[in-house]
Amino acid sequence: MSHNEDELIKELKELKTNAQLDPERKESMKIALQKHAKKKRSRSKAKHTFIWLSSTAAVLACGVILYTFINSDQITLPAGDNEQSEEIGNTGEDAKDPNDMEGLGVEDPDNNDTSTAEEEETPEQDDPSGEGVSQQEFKVDQLGKETRTISIEGTEEETSVYNYRMDPYGIEYQVDTYYGEYAIEENTVRHHDKNNYTSIRLYVEENATIEELANEFDARYNENFNNVSEIMEPNDGENPYSGLTQNAGSQEYYLYQIDDNVLVIEYEQSNPEASDGSARLQTVIESIR
Repeated sequence: MSHNEDELIKELKELKTNAQLDPERKESMKIALQKHAKKKRSRSKAKHTFIWLSSTAAVLACGVILYTFINSDQITLPAGDNEQSEEIGNTGEDAKDPNDMEGLGVEDPDNNDTSTAEEEETPEQDDPSGEGVSQQEFKVDQLGKETRTISIEGTEEETSVYNYRMDPYGIEYQVDTYYGEYAIEENTVRHHDKNNYTSIRLYVEENATIEELANEFDARYNENFNNVSEIMEPNDGENPYSGLTQNAGSQEYYLYQIDDNVLVIEYEQSNPEASDGSARLQTVIESIR
């Protein structure tokens, strides 16, 4: 390069260093730079806002999906598993021993079999009165023996009688020794002769009236017998209770109102030749106290 060229380049560098921009042009350039910077910040802020909103939406979507999944599992959980979870989760003082069958409300199979066997051995007894006293409470005790005079076909005769008391009702009565046999059948006592030709059954119908029972007997007698008498008041001597009776030949009944209950006496004759049995029934009727 020539010397002149070097000088020219040097002068140009000095001119470039010392040159100054026009103030108006400088101001316009400054404004342009500021606008460019503001646009750049605006774009950056918008970009950050979009990123934040996108992230938030993604988190919410994941939360909704997770909640739906968990809720679905809870709804479809089998009942047995749910109960098991509750029992296992019950800790502390109220926790139950897994071997404590009673504590968990589960019956012991062995105990259940035992109770079932006991129920089969002691079946529920029917109450002839339909309600009230159980067979365990009902009993008839023989209190002793005495002598009395009775009338058989117009002829007085001295005979022996047994004294009885029926509990829990406290009813006392007498039975001729002709009916020397007796047995408890459920809530009924049955007295009969040694040949079982005639029998007297006594039991109590609770919360009943003699009129109601008389109508029932009347319907039954008229359905099964031809020679049925009218319902009438009995000839019962010193018996203090109101009563009704009806006869159907080989069968007859007596009803006595004792407070809210009715004492029922049923007589049955299976052998027509056993006429003494009917005559000695009067002893029972007159002795009720």
